Amino acid sequence: MIEGYLNISTSYFSTWKRRYFILKNDNILYHYKEKGGELKGRIHLAVSQTKNDLSDDRRFEIDSGLTSISVKAENKEERDSWINKTKLSQQKHEAFEKDFLKKTSEIFQTNEGNSISEEVEIFQSKLEVICMYTRILEEYNKKISEIALEKNSEEEILLLTKKSKV
Repeated sequence: MIEGYLNISTSYFSTWKRRYFILKNDNILYHYKEKGGELKGRIHLAVSQTKNDLSDDRRFEIDSGLTSISVKAENKEERDSWINKTKLSQQKHEAFEKDFLKKTSEIFQTNEGNSISEEVEIFQSKLEVICMYTRILEEYNKKISEIALEKNSEEEILLLTKKSKV
């Protein structure tokens, strides 16, 4: 969704450190020492609050209840963009959770007047449908992984071929 360099401070007395941040669609904000470098930390935005820091229009704070970080952008516009993206990610995650819970409750909803054996039978048939979808998703993920491995292998072969020509 968004990525780039920001400065981070993990406590009031610590110095600012430049880190590379990536906000992915999984609603987790990752920060690395540098782009492509070692993962230094992550904050799950579903349980976090993001707010402006009134002392500096380039700063904002992300507080998960367990971890709190102050982040400083290059300018106010960049700060606003990061805040908007984090809040949008949180809203999308909340909507997904509500939809998932609604669909799950519909699957397991019982009908009044059914006997226990009828409810068990209905539950078993719904469970079979869930298992079928799970198998389909597993097969899909397996195919995607195979394609990715083939693509990586092809790219490695091309890279090795180019190196051997040099």
